[in-house]
Amino acid sequence: MSAATIDRALVDVGTLDRSTYLGSGDIGALLGVDPFRTPLDVYYAKTGERQAPPMPVDPKAEARKRRGKKLEPYVLEMLQEEYAIDVVGRNHRYRDSTYGFLAAEIDFEWRHGDGETENGEIKTVHPFAAGQWGDAESGDVPMHYAAQSMFGLMITGRELCQYAVLFGADDLTLYAVQRDAAMVEQIRETAVKFWRDNVLKRVPPPPRTFADLKALWPRDTGGAFAADSNFALLVEAYQIAHDREKAAKEQAEEARFQIAAAMGENTAAIFDGIRLCTYKAQKSKRIDSEALKRDLPELFAEYSKETEYRVLRIDK
Repeated sequence: MSAATIDRALVDVGTLDRSTYLGSGDIGALLGVDPFRTPLDVYYAKTGERQAPPMPVDPKAEARKRRGKKLEPYVLEMLQEEYAIDVVGRNHRYRDSTYGFLAAEIDFEWRHGDGETENGEIKTVHPFAAGQWGDAESGDVPMHYAAQSMFGLMITGRELCQYAVLFGADDLTLYAVQRDAAMVEQIRETAVKFWRDNVLKRVPPPPRTFADLKALWPRDTGGAFAADSNFALLVEAYQIAHDREKAAKEQAEEARFQIAAAMGENTAAIFDGIRLCTYKAQKSKRIDSEALKRDLPELFAEYSKETEYRVLRIDK
């Protein structure tokens, strides 16, 4: 399929309300390969039916996202300078020509020497996470990214997604994900089924995590559950694992104390010329809620928000 045919078959829809379509950032969760989201998270994002308060936002994760977005033009400039890739488009969002509720935003589009246009994705990765990626020039990318790029190939009808991955500040590495017809078909089937059977019918998908369960049933009724012997064994197994985790945390806390005591005012610990760890001062700004409540009680009351959540406790 030529680039011209692709362009005629698709509509650049610009800015869309994300609740009205499934995007490339959703598909990993629907396939069960996204480490951060589940199908239920996607369901609530599309329907707005979440009864429980949303999970607290991780400030560090949000900061990483913002930095990554700001770095995209820099990565694209490096890509063009170091690899002479002919970039012909940026951040275009396309709607599927068959299912209007499927749409994908492509970070950049580039052209082969033969005139064919392909997809491109930009990722900024902390060096500590480099182990999640395979060899350079391969298609060995993390599964949720592979799903994302395959979704984009499905929407555009193209054959290849070129990843431009910046590790740290200056290590730009390329990866190439080829279109896989079987995976594309699985993605299309999964997305269409989820939209029709869950979103449109307002039927939540089955929970997959403890957070999902808390979102589905945020409040208790005060009733009692008639447990059986299998449930009693589950409770026992949970208690044993919980006690082991507590002991491990205590050991870790003791080790942390010993490390910090040994380092004193030093910033880093060096062994055989290799830095083992650092112990640095950091600054952060937080609201002093006690002072605010004392000095400005009316303002404190106005901006205070009561939250309700369930806690699982084992009776000993």
